[in-house]
Amino acid sequence: MMERSWEFGAWRPTISPSQMNWKAPEVKEVQELRDILIDQAKDVVDKTYLPSVWARRGKTLLILGYPELSAADAYKAIRLCDAGLCHDSTTGLKVRLIVGMWIMLQSSELSSWTASTPARECQRRVADRLKDDRNEAYKLLLSALRYTQDNREAVNVCHEAQMLYPHDLAFAETLAAIQKRIRSREGALKKSGMTAADIEAQMRVGCIRFKQYPWMSPSLLRRSPDLVSACNAALESYSTCIEMKESSIGESGTAANNDNSTKCFGYFATRDIQAGELVLAAPTALGVYNRQTTARCYNCSKNLNPSYVAGFPCCSAIRFCSSECRRIAEETYHKILCGKDFGVIYKDAERACDTEDPAINVLFWLRLLACCVQEGGHPLEMPQMARLVAQYGTDINVGWSLRANVVGPLQILESFGVDIFADARYESWVLETMWHRVKNNYNSMGINGELFVYLNEHYSGFNHSCHSPPMVAARSMISTAELGAMRYIRKGEEVLTTYLGREKLAAPKEMQVSWGLEKAEAKDVGPLISQSISF
Repeated sequence: MMERSWEFGAWRPTISPSQMNWKAPEVKEVQELRDILIDQAKDVVDKTYLPSVWARRGKTLLILGYPELSAADAYKAIRLCDAGLCHDSTTGLKVRLIVGMWIMLQSSELSSWTASTPARECQRRVADRLKDDRNEAYKLLLSALRYTQDNREAVNVCHEAQMLYPHDLAFAETLAAIQKRIRSREGALKKSGMTAADIEAQMRVGCIRFKQYPWMSPSLLRRSPDLVSACNAALESYSTCIEMKESSIGESGTAANNDNSTKCFGYFATRDIQAGELVLAAPTALGVYNRQTTARCYNCSKNLNPSYVAGFPCCSAIRFCSSECRRIAEETYHKILCGKDFGVIYKDAERACDTEDPAINVLFWLRLLACCVQEGGHPLEMPQMARLVAQYGTDINVGWSLRANVVGPLQILESFGVDIFADARYESWVLETMWHRVKNNYNSMGINGELFVYLNEHYSGFNHSCHSPPMVAARSMISTAELGAMRYIRKGEEVLTTYLGREKLAAPKEMQVSWGLEKAEAKDVGPLISQSISF
């Protein structure tokens, strides 16, 4: 897909504007880099197990302002070199074969590498080339991490590279520069009055901006009539009064899966809805909890009571609150997880302090990618993903880390049997695009050390309004979304949810007007219902 051509107007770098040392290329240079990138993307397809083709593409991506994709390509180049230098994997054999052929085809080496060259000498030359390529890939990775500001991971990468190349002083110099940046940033955050906990949260990850990649096919951006029909068919199991239709809310360039033909969608009442009526009660497979295998349902994270439903005979450690949750797990992700050991991921998540911890992101990736692989096909065409949009209309920095956005998901995919080098469905830009949509639609909560992250694709179908009185409000949002009508809703009205908490909704009308929440000329909205009602 990255080999698809694109226009300059579609180019929007993800690199943070705060990176003063990065100079954006001019129009002509971008066009030249685009053509180079297309050729390099084709090389990645044709010479998948040649580390240098990944590094070359990574360098181009970095110049174009995509450090997160550059980091992923550099990481893959390192992984290929490691495999080639290790003689116990099929991937390593493929790497050594193509690197050996590549050396032979280079004119400077032809005269010194013939059919009579001893095997040991051939092996030495291949190993030397792999070590050189790995050295360069580490340097590229560190350059990319510099522009993502993922300094903690950069320190770890430096230490790793120094162990492999102790005589290369460039890594020591880079490490000193990174540590200086860390001290400078920590000092600035302390001066701003930030708490120690907030400083730690800021320092443990870097940042990028979410921008739509210019090479994306329009087919991955549109929500087709077939997809809308499938969403409505699924919705029938969870609601008796709403359907998805085209909405007039929003503008075509501000929401995310957008080209000019993409429409905004929302939920509309299929009949009159009375105040107090349950509008939606929808479970999801995309909810995780930082103590995933303890006293809560493995699927929806509800507390287990004595009548809980046992898990599967093959995986006795996981338990469910109901046969419905067990069915969801079996049909959407358990077949991929079954029989595999993810103890390290679970233990790391248990030690997490908040929902933005990279360990929690990796835990969510485990569930999300299991759903994708079990579903089959392209992950961006999976209904749970295809219906979601990202937020590309702002220049806000969003947290990013090598661990949570590259290493974690790629290692998970490998454990599922996916070839992370050859399977273009899981290219780095695809994973980043998935994460853009996740971050714009997921919810999170932390209560007494218990951390929840959940993405309910049915709830994401609601557009929202900050005006009072609200139309619908949530009774429960941890994995299973339950929303009830707060007022009478006429057939044909778009049903809007609210992000406001109980405190603001319960405030006097005059105060809500001062906040801009209450419209001065309220329409006749019919009878209202107290925010404290139990639907």
